Amino acid sequence: MTDLKIRTLDFDLDGAIPFRWHPTNSAFGIQMNAVSIIAIAFEKFIVAAVREAIPLITDPEAKEEARAFLEQEAQHSRAHRRHLAALIRSHPGLEETLDGVIALYDELTETESLEYRLAYVADLEATFTPYFKLLLDHDEKLFRPGDERVASLLLWHFVEEVEHRSSGLIVYNAMVPNKNYRTKVLPKVVRHVMKVTDVIADGFNRHVPASERGIDARVLRDAADRPLLWWQRLASRYPRKVRLPGGALSTLPKGDQIISFTRILLSQTPNHDPVHQPLPEFADRWFAHYEAGGDVTHWYTSTSGDGSKSAARGAHGFHELRISAVDRMTADSIAVTFDVPAALRDTFAFTQGQHVSVRALIDGQDVRRSYSICTPPSSDTLRVGIKRTPGGLFSGWAVQHLQVGGMLEVAQPTGLFHAPLDPALERHHVGIAGGSGIGPILSVLATTLEVEPRSTFTLLYANRTADAVMFRDDLAALGAAVGDRLRVVHVFEDTDGFIDADKLAAWLADGTLAEAGLWFLCGPNAMADAVHAALTSNGVDPALIRSESYTAGESRSLPTSEAAARFADADLTFTLGGSERTVPVAGRTLLDAALSTGTDVPWSCRSGICGTCRAKLCDGTVEIAFNDVLSERELADGYVLTCQSRPTSDRVSIDYDV
Repeated sequence: MTDLKIRTLDFDLDGAIPFRWHPTNSAFGIQMNAVSIIAIAFEKFIVAAVREAIPLITDPEAKEEARAFLEQEAQHSRAHRRHLAALIRSHPGLEETLDGVIALYDELTETESLEYRLAYVADLEATFTPYFKLLLDHDEKLFRPGDERVASLLLWHFVEEVEHRSSGLIVYNAMVPNKNYRTKVLPKVVRHVMKVTDVIADGFNRHVPASERGIDARVLRDAADRPLLWWQRLASRYPRKVRLPGGALSTLPKGDQIISFTRILLSQTPNHDPVHQPLPEFADRWFAHYEAGGDVTHWYTSTSGDGSKSAARGAHGFHELRISAVDRMTADSIAVTFDVPAALRDTFAFTQGQHVSVRALIDGQDVRRSYSICTPPSSDTLRVGIKRTPGGLFSGWAVQHLQVGGMLEVAQPTGLFHAPLDPALERHHVGIAGGSGIGPILSVLATTLEVEPRSTFTLLYANRTADAVMFRDDLAALGAAVGDRLRVVHVFEDTDGFIDADKLAAWLADGTLAEAGLWFLCGPNAMADAVHAALTSNGVDPALIRSESYTAGESRSLPTSEAAARFADADLTFTLGGSERTVPVAGRTLLDAALSTGTDVPWSCRSGICGTCRAKLCDGTVEIAFNDVLSERELADGYVLTCQSRPTSDRVSIDYDV
């Protein structure tokens, strides 16, 4: 009696699906898009062969297995057709590619013996368990960063392939008495697979623009070639250094790849028995979640709060959020809106002016940045603005590749760029923003005008040109809603110059900035410092100024004092998640020393502006180079920014859990 279950699932594939559904690993995304084409054509081929075999199978259990096998494969084909239909809507030429692959398999059905076709099915099906185990063992790296809709489809398909791992061989063994036959015809099977791969790669290159592919689709052929080339080298008398498949799997441990491809090769031996192959732990979690009624069509969102491995990603502050909107504001900036599930509503509650840290794996590198929330808390919407900066690794990637449906790791909101509001007060607030510094000020001014109905707000907004203005529509809509309570003064560098002491003095004199009760300043470091100095030189009380700045580069360069140099060889003990580690500082910051242990300690901006790396100093002393986020109370309580801190004592102990 078969153990296979038929699961009819309704995946969310009717909307727009990006071809580049995996923004951080284009090679893997292309490979998985190819799976949808192959699934349709190959499973049609399977159905024809197994249906022809069923009347000839004499073993009742083998016959029942064959029927269940067909039903599962039919479900896969239907789901992948919906995925491919979405891609064809954007790239109609892919219909031709699908037809070409179907024709290659139809030719086999028409010209080859049933014996050969069943051997073909058994050969390919035997490779799936070791290969899909490799992928599922690393779902966090390979699937989680991509569009959850596509990822969920693939995860379901692959766990069911593992579930029916013996089906192809059961049917083959019931029909073909010669166990050696499928190994004998393997070279012919491989040549056909390569031909299919070439048709798909050529179709992707011809019908999908390079900007949407992100990579030459011939990487498919490279990935298909490598296991065979590797086998040949192992079998040669003087093997050259083994090279593993690159591109799609380049971020995975080489040891895991070697084990997987060894098992793939062994799966083609005559006496191979899939029953004895190790299975992915992910499959057990998937089946358990499905049986419990979980939504496996939105796998990562559905499992974000059930204590599974995916939920653990938020243990140090990061949680996987689905992107619900990406709005292009200028040629080099976007606004990204996140879908916050109900289970994380409290976690992502924020105060106006706060920011979040985001995290992504880009070309195998763990990259983190902080971006300000641009919406008022009352909107119940988590939205940030991202502007591409010269040489900005994350911003450049995000502006080009983030898409609706994609997933991004986001940390809990933090920051002190705000002031208490009082509905009974009537005040004049002023915001001075430079470039993307408009983000937190937009949140502050919208909240202020909402909470203090008699207050007014003046915004001085500096940009290089008029075309660089971010959130133009949001400002216009807000202005229309509140009338003359909001005044926006644009300053363009190409026509007006910079906001400097003279301009501020003139605005103070002509009443534009008269009687301002609170000042909010956010922009690049140089601008923020210059404007802050200009305000104080014109008589503005520093206590009334809320200032936040950012660096355009990767991180600030930290000065090293004599004291820090003297204790460069201090020992750092840090506690995270209840575990304690000790490591030599070796002249580094506390953050870099902790990271050197391989521990995933919290960090983001490396510039002292986000607060993600905050920890409690429990023993010893440190110097903090820059601090734009910790309050005087937090400093007095012993909190430090580990990215900006170096020891000034022989031993330092910090606790991330406090």
